[in-house]
Amino acid sequence: MPRLTRSLLALTVSAAALTAPLAGQQPQAPARPAPARATPATPKVTEEKRGLFAKAKVTPEAATATALSKVPGGHVTKGELEEEDGKLIYSFDIKVAGQRGIEEVHVDALTGAIIKTEHEAEAEAPHTKAPTKAPAPTATKRP
Repeated sequence: MPRLTRSLLALTVSAAALTAPLAGQQPQAPARPAPARATPATPKVTEEKRGLFAKAKVTPEAATATALSKVPGGHVTKGELEEEDGKLIYSFDIKVAGQRGIEEVHVDALTGAIIKTEHEAEAEAPHTKAPTKAPAPTATKRP
């Protein structure tokens, strides 16, 4: 056997031995690097009524990215595709850590442009007082 062929064969065998799993061990998947920072999961965008996604030209993912670009440091708590005032829009509620209330951002579902942003204050806390019951009617005896 020519010397070059023997060397090539030896390299091929060596490479196969290095990549083959050891007897009785399962091959392991390569470790994934940890994300740079943990981010809350983005909720799925819902449609107000069936069939609106088919009318939209902008994807929910693109609209979400546009809305988040308007509110730095925020995360979407709710997203909905709806018809409002004759326009097809994505409406997002975005919460920013450390701030009260939410930012509501509307994105045009046909052009991807931001239509409106509005800060909504948190709703007042429900009253802590227990609800009062109406007194039960008392039975009166007839003579």
